[in-house]
Amino acid sequence: MDYVEISPATITQVHQAMGRTKSLVLVDDDVQGIATSLQEIDDSLHLHYDPQQDIWVVTQEVHQPDGTVEDKLVTTHSGDLDHRLLNRVRQVTGRGYDMHADIEASERAAERVRDRERLEQVGPTAERLLHALRRDLGYDQDRIFVPGGRDGTDVR
Repeated sequence: MDYVEISPATITQVHQAMGRTKSLVLVDDDVQGIATSLQEIDDSLHLHYDPQQDIWVVTQEVHQPDGTVEDKLVTTHSGDLDHRLLNRVRQVTGRGYDMHADIEASERAAERVRDRERLEQVGPTAERLLHALRRDLGYDQDRIFVPGGRDGTDVR
């Protein structure tokens, strides 16, 4: 399955939201049916909204051997709720999901974006520097140096 791009919440937002779970609002139905569809994927999945952080949080109820129930974080989303969140949940809860590979793919994509932004910032300056160096060093002429030309002498 391809990497599903959603806008995750920041670590700080997640820590704040999960640290005060009483402020999370359990969403059992919404306009697009995301909460209902989560229940269809797995009835232990729940959709929450944190109005203070403006993020969506998907948790999973996990029953422990001692009889207690823990909520485990599945994924988060900031922005408008849509079906990309469902696709992401299906991806991360599916068999064969490799979180390490997913993190590496995400880091590679972020690195490409940073490289492109860096090139956009440095590109024009580098071009001017190259032009100045070529001019100062005499490489701006349309002539080439051919050692040992046809008659054995260097040609410029």
